[in-house]
Amino acid sequence: MQLYRLLVPVYRIQIQSFLKHKDHRRINSWLKDLTEKEYIKRIWSNGYYERTLPAVYYLAPNSLAYLEIRYIVTRTYFKKIEIEAKAGPAEHYISDALFLGEISLSFLDINKAAICTIITKTELVDPYSEYGFLAETKIKPDLILAMRASTKNMTKYYFVEIIDRYASTILIRSKIKRYFDFYYSEIWEDNVSGKFPALLFVCPSLYLLIYAKRYARRIRSEEYEDSKIKFQFALLENVKLSGLGGEIWENIN
Repeated sequence: MQLYRLLVPVYRIQIQSFLKHKDHRRINSWLKDLTEKEYIKRIWSNGYYERTLPAVYYLAPNSLAYLEIRYIVTRTYFKKIEIEAKAGPAEHYISDALFLGEISLSFLDINKAAICTIITKTELVDPYSEYGFLAETKIKPDLILAMRASTKNMTKYYFVEIIDRYASTILIRSKIKRYFDFYYSEIWEDNVSGKFPALLFVCPSLYLLIYAKRYARRIRSEEYEDSKIKFQFALLENVKLSGLGGEIWENIN
């Protein structure tokens, strides 16, 4: 699996899980070597409390030349890596990336027997991405999850939207309405062989979850009654505890 396509920053345990490697000592050895060669950088502190926390790793500038050759990607795609390598990633970006990493691992764990693909928002601007057509729309999910059972030809898709804790109700209405318009545009069907994705909204508060559900239900009944979009909503704290599995998702009827 191409880790650069997933998430940076990441924990060592996340890297080990993505690689499906059983020996943590070997992973630590690789990470140490990559850090010394300045392909990656490491965030860790020897403070009394901080040293109990796992180290966080993120890509350094030296990785760009390798990624350009190995994966045929452009430096424009990794502009954020260059910026963060100099100043260090912002705290909120670290927490967001680590959370998306946990969601991705949960998705892979739920679908162990399936062929899975994970695409991040950043990758959508990559000209080589098969989902690059979304860059021309206003659809920018935090994650695109694709799952195909080994015994079937049909691929199931999911868009994951992480609602910011400071998001306004106007922003939420705009996101939901945009998905309805995208559904009717048939742009997805013109570019992807698969049904329209299920939409997973992760909400930071019960208030925003209830608001988003009610608005999606109302606008569908008033303007998009014949649509078959599948909206699902869950609280952020529940997703952190249970991942994408479990009885945490609420549908609109």
